Amino acid sequence: MVDIEIINGYGNWSNRMAERLTQHEEWVVVASRGYISRYDLSQSVETIATYPKIGTIGYSEGWKDWFNLHSSGMPFTEPLLEFDSTQLSMEAAGQGLGMLLAKTILVEDALKAGDLVVVHPRRMQSQSHHYLIVNPNSQNQYKVMQFTQWLLSTFED
Repeated sequence: MVDIEIINGYGNWSNRMAERLTQHEEWVVVASRGYISRYDLSQSVETIATYPKIGTIGYSEGWKDWFNLHSSGMPFTEPLLEFDSTQLSMEAAGQGLGMLLAKTILVEDALKAGDLVVVHPRRMQSQSHHYLIVNPNSQNQYKVMQFTQWLLSTFED
């Protein structure tokens, strides 16, 4: 069993020590500059609903929720590509393969580096958050405690 895990969810885990890392998470639509050069993202939500999208499997929130929030349940095309990790989804978006709906905390470094850009001003509050899960039976309790204290201090700002 692992000593530490960072996961996304709702904090409803039994028999686990869970520490919530984030307080406010938002979903944002991002894409590469190459993608933006091929698609006019200044169009209405109804127009961009047909544009190529990338999805990340495993979240209970996604494109359907974003479009329901911003266009009252209007139909949209499903993602052309779906990956089982946000990192892989970000890499595909960075290659210009589609626009990606992702949590801001996960794409902030790519946004700062200019690898991805926010392509639509509308955001969506996330219902889930990131949690630190600690194995209370770890053989490395001192190291786990040190890492946990450091990690929690990075989220205090």
